Amino acid sequence: MAKEELLEFPGVVSELLPNATFRVLLEGNDHEIIAHTAGKMRKNRIRVLAGDKVLVEMTPYDLTKGRITYRFNPRRIELLALVGIAPDRIEPADIDEAPLKDETPSRLAARLAISKAEAVAAGAPDAVVLAADT
Repeated sequence: MAKEELLEFPGVVSELLPNATFRVLLEGNDHEIIAHTAGKMRKNRIRVLAGDKVLVEMTPYDLTKGRITYRFNPRRIELLALVGIAPDRIEPADIDEAPLKDETPSRLAARLAISKAEAVAAGAPDAVVLAADT
């Protein structure tokens, strides 16, 4: 299925289920679905817990199931608010986050922040992009 055919919705994880699945309540319409985490999230060991705000990708052919592609970081939003920035949207970057051989943590974070900014900016050329990695 082409990526253009997928639907994305923000939601909140309401319950942890067996086999790495989650019950997610979608924002705006109170529709509840069953979702699993995307492979990239599992690979990077991004944990999803009850109460986490997430971005869910769904196919229009089955609106009861989805895939969690992003977990919003509440601390990041708090830090932006402290300096007076309220983002219109938060766009996850689809990049390889594996460290390079002998790469220090600070160099890894800097390289990933630049790569994330470039990836998001390529899809939104008229947007102001702010990227970070910790």
